Amino acid sequence: MKRVAAAILSEMSYDGLGVAEGIQAGIAWTRLVDPATSPEEKDKLKRALLQYCGQDTLALARIIEVLTKQTSAGAV
Repeated sequence: MKRVAAAILSEMSYDGLGVAEGIQAGIAWTRLVDPATSPEEKDKLKRALLQYCGQDTLALARIIEVLTKQTSAGAV
């Protein structure tokens, strides 16, 4: 999805996020659910994952919006 977002939505960026790609998200989730992870670290991981997932959700919604407009306009 990130490649599509980069091609269609040049203004969308994951730069500066604590979690910026799927592999990092998986690692962060594993650490988040690990009982050995401190509460402070869990809070940090949770915020980073919510920000990442929010960016993914926004990108998906914007991609659908752009493609729907193009399809409606007969551009595809």
